[in-house]
Amino acid sequence: MARSEKYFEIPRGKEPETDEIRKALIDKIKQQEQINQAQPVQRPQQQSTIYNQAPAPNVAVQQNVAQQPVQQQMPQAQNRASNPYANYGAYSSPFAEDNKTNTVNNNLVDATHSKEPIKYKPKKRKSAAKTFLVLALMVAIIFGLSWALREFVFQAYEIPSGSMEKTIMTGDMVFAEKITPRFSTPKAGDIITFQDPQNNGRILIKRVIATAGQTVDIKDNKLYVDNVEQHESYTNGLQTSKLRSSISYPYKVPNDSVWVMGDNRTNSQDSRSFGAIPTSSIIGHALFVYWPYEDWKALN
Repeated sequence: MARSEKYFEIPRGKEPETDEIRKALIDKIKQQEQINQAQPVQRPQQQSTIYNQAPAPNVAVQQNVAQQPVQQQMPQAQNRASNPYANYGAYSSPFAEDNKTNTVNNNLVDATHSKEPIKYKPKKRKSAAKTFLVLALMVAIIFGLSWALREFVFQAYEIPSGSMEKTIMTGDMVFAEKITPRFSTPKAGDIITFQDPQNNGRILIKRVIATAGQTVDIKDNKLYVDNVEQHESYTNGLQTSKLRSSISYPYKVPNDSVWVMGDNRTNSQDSRSFGAIPTSSIIGHALFVYWPYEDWKALN
């Protein structure tokens, strides 16, 4: 709404001399305010390095509009209100400008590179079958290594009988290595594991008493090797007697063979029963008792 006359301020030094001049000046101010209200607030133009500046509004047209009566200016003001970007050119809308800018930027990127843009492909997930095969292969490798170590390097044994007491007790766990017997012949005093010559598939553990070429004899419950009486501390004073068998004394140990006996001479089936054993039947060389922990000891 237009303000009343009392609110219009007249610049100092220009006071009207008559009421007619004063009224004419007030009408002119009202007319100017209506023109200002009818004109929309113009949006500042966006700077762009790709497109030319939008054409500026026609100054001559605006001057003509200012000179037209208020009744003729209102329709143009309504058109500007309905389309505030009408004077900004074909691409003056901010949305159209953004879309066009993105399109041109993409074209510039493609133009600066001779090769096509890199396409990133998502990594393919491993299939369940492939995962199963990998796990199966790992398990096979582990079992294969375990078997190879046990077959060619070392093996643990649980002693089921008392033929080696008091050196090795029933239930003790013994660790034996398998490398030395493959390359050398055991010597007297070594504790070895070997295939039972009377029961195929069973493994025995005994002590080597004599080697190839030596003579073994038992007289008066005493043991002789090459006519020398043996004083064996590991027998704990037990007497060495003959067993009922086809073995005759003195007994000469054949080539590639050893004579073995248990430390518990009163409760052991050994070479007194089945004679000397071939070195090819030797499996391992017992090193130490590792269980029970409190009975850990080396076997010499």
